Amino acid sequence: MISSLILSVLAIGHLSSQADALKTYTTYSPDKIPGYTDIYEIDTVDGSFKKIASDKTSRTAVSSATMCGGVYYNIWTDFGSHTAHILSVDIAGNATKTIQDFQTYSLFHALACDPNSPKDLIGVASDAGSSKPTFSLKRIQVSDSNESYVGTFPADELIWGGSDSIFSFNKDASEVWAAWPADICPDCSDAKKGGRIHVMDTTTGKIKQSLKLKPSSLIGKKASPYFVVPDANRGVFDTGDATLFWTDLDIEADENEMTYKTTKASAQAFWASSQPAKVCGDTVLALSQTTVGNIFSVSEVHAEDGSVVSSFDFSKINPPDGYWFSGVVCA
Repeated sequence: MISSLILSVLAIGHLSSQADALKTYTTYSPDKIPGYTDIYEIDTVDGSFKKIASDKTSRTAVSSATMCGGVYYNIWTDFGSHTAHILSVDIAGNATKTIQDFQTYSLFHALACDPNSPKDLIGVASDAGSSKPTFSLKRIQVSDSNESYVGTFPADELIWGGSDSIFSFNKDASEVWAAWPADICPDCSDAKKGGRIHVMDTTTGKIKQSLKLKPSSLIGKKASPYFVVPDANRGVFDTGDATLFWTDLDIEADENEMTYKTTKASAQAFWASSQPAKVCGDTVLALSQTTVGNIFSVSEVHAEDGSVVSSFDFSKINPPDGYWFSGVVCA
């Protein structure tokens, strides 16, 4: 399972003529030395695309990205120097679009725009510890790349299974949800199922709710969280062996529990080795991985019923060194 580290892609294609245009941007970085990075603009109406930025820097990015104030931000890691970074491209500016980087102190797993300062960033980040990493919400002031801690998730209530897909922001980024699995290896044959959801206020850093995940009935399928959609009270859960289904979520506040009911709607098409989906209002941008290590498509999906609005097949771009696309954002 690809985890913890980070690349970036914004992509989606609308195949239906009834769908609204969703122009997006995607980062492509093949796994080769010497490396390079390409950023594409994709038109979701006609499926056209164009390369808008490129350089000869090798970046490993397999996680989350976001778009704030017309600037695209993407998390990536340099394995050679064991350092973490965020790249940026000014999409809205008229000047030549170049890729810029700044190094981060912590390793980031999920990004969003700061609701209190929309051109700055907030993100879930981890810091290495003696036994296991500490996970926190941090604020990044873009002008000087300054990082500050907003709040920390309770270490005694979380289990890190290596998946960045468990972190989701709600529509206005006032909350971040962390859907921790109950087992460090959710797909192992003897894995515990269920887990816990922390809901953190992104302004104060306080944990608003700590909810134990439980099946809605004794006959319900036991599963682990893969990703959740906070505003829709829906999610995609993993019943084992990377088998994904949509679930309905119900908060039992009096009992500090969240029950989940696995539906009959399969979400198998959205398996992407833990690489995060991106909540975009009432829809979700979800990657699809059809072979190990390669992302071939991204789809816009209605969270309410799991139906696919549209999708973009990366084979249209036909990259020369394999289909290394990852991370989704809403433009």
